[in-house]
Amino acid sequence: MYKIVKSECLADKIYLMDVEAPRIARACQPGEFVIVKMDEVGERIPLTICDYDREKGLITIVFQIVGASTERMAGLKAGDSFADFFDGFGQALTSTIYMIGMAVSVRGARSFMKETFHL
Repeated sequence: MYKIVKSECLADKIYLMDVEAPRIARACQPGEFVIVKMDEVGERIPLTICDYDREKGLITIVFQIVGASTERMAGLKAGDSFADFFDGFGQALTSTIYMIGMAVSVRGARSFMKETFHL
């Protein structure tokens, strides 16, 4: 089981969750994603790793309600758990950033900046 330590509504139908997943947090790279299952019969939902904390063993995911499964997922609170949290999917970002000061929205951008600039 993967415990949710933080669950927050960021905007209408947009949610952020911090999940205890120490093994994944130790090895994940910017741009990768996880697949979550709420229970044994639940749908597999792919979500980009938004951020991670290797020391605390936390993975941050952000998702939008787009159907029944993500609607149900939005109802999960701190203290609840995911049944499964699969990792190692996607391709890690390896690009170099040449322009600073321009806003760019790409998968894994926050964690890419953290790894690249040691933020």
